[in-house]
Amino acid sequence: MSQSSSSWDSLNKPQSIVDYVNGTVIAHTHQISDIIGLQSDLDSKFDNSNLAPTDTDFSSIPDFAIIDLAFLKKYYYTSSQVDAIVSNIESGSGSIIGSSQVDVSTGIDLDFVNYIEKVFVASSSINSTKTWSVSNASNALKFQFIFSVSGSYDQQLPTNFVMADSQFDITTHIWTPPVSGTYVADAVSDGSNWYLNIKQFL
Repeated sequence: MSQSSSSWDSLNKPQSIVDYVNGTVIAHTHQISDIIGLQSDLDSKFDNSNLAPTDTDFSSIPDFAIIDLAFLKKYYYTSSQVDAIVSNIESGSGSIIGSSQVDVSTGIDLDFVNYIEKVFVASSSINSTKTWSVSNASNALKFQFIFSVSGSYDQQLPTNFVMADSQFDITTHIWTPPVSGTYVADAVSDGSNWYLNIKQFL
């Protein structure tokens, strides 16, 4: 018996795989539904239908101002504030976050000395009506003021202070502490107004 001299390359190989039924070629297609569970698996994947609309203007979102002030302004600096931080670092002043004691014997001046953020602590208990003011705050973003009052003395706040507090008169900008005790005032600025929240701790 002689061996065939045919090689793999010389064989007449089929160019495609086809389906046969009893020797007859059948036409066929494959669909997602042919594979059990494939459609549901694909449906569970993230696609464009999961994206939020991109043609909605931010200002049309309900309460966008609250989001902007309470979140963005609290946790992110504006470009001008970033410039101020960089400038201060380059000059060596490093006026980013500071703290100081506030003399409350006469008025209450919250002097930022050009800091971005500052913690103020009252030098003594407030025992009468006082007028508050903010100074050197062109770079200011936020502050915290810790103070005590010995009674329900009216506190005259600046006209650009805004509060959502029943103790605050939006017309006169007077805040009246309900009782004596220690309070912490937290405020964030949008460059024009200060949005203030005062809570009693002791």
